[in-house]
Amino acid sequence: ISFLCLSVYGQHSSEVESELKLISKYNGVSSAGGIIGVWFQLSPGWHTYWENPGESGLPAKFTWKKPPNIEIGKPKWASPQKIIQEDFITFGYKKETLILFPINVKSPNVKGDKISIELKVDYLVCKEICLSKSTNLFLNLKMVDDLAPSHFSNLFLKYESRLPREGSKWLSKMEVMDDEIILFLNSPFFDGDDYSFDFFPKPEVFDLKNIKVSPFSNLITITLPFLADADRDIKEIEGILSGEIKTDKAGALEPFHPIFFKKEIKEKVGVNNLFIAILFAFLGGIVLNLMPCVFPVLSIKVASIMKLGDDKKSRLKYGISFALGVIATFCLLSLIIIFLKQSGIALGWGFHLQSPVFVVLMMFLFTALALSFFGWYEIGLITATFFGRKMGREMGAFSGGVISTLVATPCTAPFMGTAVGYSLNKGWFETLLTFVSLGVGMALPFFLLCAFPKSNRWLPKPGEWMNSFKQVMAFPLLGTVLWLFWVWKKQVLGFDKDVYLLFCLLFFCFALWLYGRGFQLGGHRKTKWVWLIFSILLIVVALKVATSLSGEISSKKGQSTSGNKIIEKNGLVWEKFNQQLLDKYIAADLPVLIDFTASWCITCQVNKKIAFTEKTKRELREKGVMLLRADWTEYDPEITKALAFYGRRSIPLNVLYLSGEKKPEILPEILTASILSFYLEKINKN
Repeated sequence: ISFLCLSVYGQHSSEVESELKLISKYNGVSSAGGIIGVWFQLSPGWHTYWENPGESGLPAKFTWKKPPNIEIGKPKWASPQKIIQEDFITFGYKKETLILFPINVKSPNVKGDKISIELKVDYLVCKEICLSKSTNLFLNLKMVDDLAPSHFSNLFLKYESRLPREGSKWLSKMEVMDDEIILFLNSPFFDGDDYSFDFFPKPEVFDLKNIKVSPFSNLITITLPFLADADRDIKEIEGILSGEIKTDKAGALEPFHPIFFKKEIKEKVGVNNLFIAILFAFLGGIVLNLMPCVFPVLSIKVASIMKLGDDKKSRLKYGISFALGVIATFCLLSLIIIFLKQSGIALGWGFHLQSPVFVVLMMFLFTALALSFFGWYEIGLITATFFGRKMGREMGAFSGGVISTLVATPCTAPFMGTAVGYSLNKGWFETLLTFVSLGVGMALPFFLLCAFPKSNRWLPKPGEWMNSFKQVMAFPLLGTVLWLFWVWKKQVLGFDKDVYLLFCLLFFCFALWLYGRGFQLGGHRKTKWVWLIFSILLIVVALKVATSLSGEISSKKGQSTSGNKIIEKNGLVWEKFNQQLLDKYIAADLPVLIDFTASWCITCQVNKKIAFTEKTKRELREKGVMLLRADWTEYDPEITKALAFYGRRSIPLNVLYLSGEKKPEILPEILTASILSFYLEKINKN
């Protein structure tokens, strides 16, 4: 502590920096009890401390001498201020404060009897220096039948209004992690256009400099990071939220009545939870191989195994190289997410597809793969050229693992959402471990096919059909290019840009054709390298122009001619998600279905086609379900926080609020019409 601490002891409170008085709200005390208080009056520039003083200071200590039939309750502290001095954040009071104490009389005295109370107060006051003070205070009260206000009653009323009210019912969710605790508070009292909030926590284990209070609409998210050397095995958390809310058009901030809440921590983050997340990630990775975004590429890799024959050593190297490519890419994705998360940016699975530049690069990648499948050029010859024929095979397998992972990112398999949501709400270790488990699960089936030559008997024999199959698989890849083009158009402003992008793709295709015909199939060595350099230049120019087209992001994403409403061709009318609208419908006891989706999420698009049949659409209308669409095609902090509120960082996510229920139903990631109908039936039962 940078302050000089001195000790000054006295029998009364006549020092310049502070004056203390022991006062009563009423003219005495009755059989029903009474209220007394310690009135701190501080000179300008001086302050004293709250019960949790923060990074420096000490709270006041009270030692009573009283008759045996008198009980004095615990102190009631008014909501404190945040006081910053030097490098320290402290919690306390300036100018004045009143700390209240309830009195209870166990066996009433006779009317008119005097009750003498003596109090010793040890406290700290600080300015440039800190003074440790000790003061003895005295108060004589009379026993009365009826309590009447004393001349201090208005002061008591003033500070009673500053006592935080109970707000535990608004603490809707708590996420306990290794490095931090996240609190989610939801209440109509938070409604307003602008906020200025402070949170004063107990116990003293949190890094006060990095506490974040993030309000949006009626939801407030409080992030409490632990101190590096703190004991994190805490049984409960409590604290006070206070601040100001702008509620009028003039822009003035009005004081917000502070709230107090206390929550028992029943279950800390444990190994069992982490094991479940790892298991779900592993299973999700396996299922990811069957998703439509991965299957075309993976099927070609399986066909390539057949060419290796029964050479166990070659197959094993090939399988290991592919697995390393998958796991390395998942690790890279997790490290990017961890880095951006540490920078204060909340992200989730598929975050890179929210970037139009990345979507363009994916379009070019899929186009290149499709042209390779058509036989315009051979990817294997590229790796063989740069790494040699022997090493080129393993590098080709490694790059195949990288590509398979990249094309998998628009998809979310069952089990994945729970695992990814868990890990991204935890520390870096859980995030990295969960993503590695995803990679191991995704790579395992292909690795097993490579590791066991006898698996060839389950596969068809190699032949001319393989070339035809390879060319057929090029068409789903071109379909993916069209889908990515559609995603890109939704992200980027300017209708003329789509034509320019298509021309860039055309030049890219021409460059790859030149590479295949001129370099890989060319004759003279010098001529071949000329074709290679020329094709590379064309590719660079095409990529440069294409990525530059993605610079101007639309500020009108998701808007339709109907303003806030989204009218789909299937007849359903959705409203754009915002927390205030959701809170309004919940308060009105209306059933609400929230669809968290994105144009780049293939699973989301499939769910819409399968789940919303004529039958389910009719059920939604008959039951009066309010439909909210949370479109995450581009990064949206409000939607990201809402996903975190439901314990997810990936989509698809469908949430159903039943009539009169504040606890939502989380629907499965793969949504069918029968599953949706099953959950809609609960509305009638409710």
